[in-house]
Amino acid sequence: MQQTKTPLGHLVLVLAAVHAVPLHELRTILTGDLDLARGTLVIRRGLRRHTLYLEELTHQTPPLARLDQPPPARQPEIGARPRPPRRR
Repeated sequence: MQQTKTPLGHLVLVLAAVHAVPLHELRTILTGDLDLARGTLVIRRGLRRHTLYLEELTHQTPPLARLDQPPPARQPEIGARPRPPRRR
């Protein structure tokens, strides 16, 4: 886990190591294939679909854990000026 630098890298590593998902199937995964409420991930295998049930380690990887939380409020950039009002 320490070898991966990004949250997506953590997720790919867990899916490959724990669930033995091959690389060509990892490339086909879409965000819509993930159902956090049910704890499932749908993997496309040609015309068929395979449902992968996520266990606790996969469900708590950084990218998936962040999907359960609301997005953080944006901080204004240092030195950034507020936008002028729009003209009509």
